[in-house]
Amino acid sequence: MECVKRLLVADASQEFRCHLVESFQNEPDMEVVGETGDGLQLLELTQKLLPDVIVMEMVLSGLDGLEVLERLRGLSLERHPKILVLSSYVRGSIADLAAAHKIYGRDLTRIPSIGWFADTVGKLIQGRIQNMG
Repeated sequence: MECVKRLLVADASQEFRCHLVESFQNEPDMEVVGETGDGLQLLELTQKLLPDVIVMEMVLSGLDGLEVLERLRGLSLERHPKILVLSSYVRGSIADLAAAHKIYGRDLTRIPSIGWFADTVGKLIQGRIQNMG
């Protein structure tokens, strides 16, 4: 039996979020449990819904992606979600992407295109399951 990956989607563009959620509906091992365009709401939904993976753009309303990552790392959760960043740049610079990695650590992965997404989510979750065994 396959493990269903619980996804939380965060992007300021409602239209883009809609496309992402729609694309995940065709994946039998993925379930979108929530979506938002706001950084503060992303933190609230993370605590409430306990996703396996957060798919996020770094440009959000309320709090930007780097602030969200700092606060996520500080949350008292049984297990922290993997983070998939769907941005070429964070605040427009590669240095800020390095800062994001420093904040959230090895559980943060940058996805350069949607085409790589499903495979990457599967590998990240599979790694977590193997580490639990």
